[in-house]
Amino acid sequence: MENQKSNIGVFLKGLLLGSVIFGAVALFTAPHSGAETRLIIREKSDQLRDKTVETIENVRDQVDTAISDVLQRKDTTVEGSGAL
Repeated sequence: MENQKSNIGVFLKGLLLGSVIFGAVALFTAPHSGAETRLIIREKSDQLRDKTVETIENVRDQVDTAISDVLQRKDTTVEGSGAL
């Protein structure tokens, strides 16, 4: 039982040491500072928002055009068939 506790302690120490080493490596090899990274993320999110708004507007225009075409065809068909 004591041997099992010792193994857990060794494992936890190794996990802690690995975490510290990994954190240090990540800190020193990061391509940008935190402020730069936040700025990049903000710029990318603004670009994505603008592209999304543009896409929604394009789809809305296409739907409006399609609805107009369908209504125009319906009116033409109704007039041509003599029904009313």
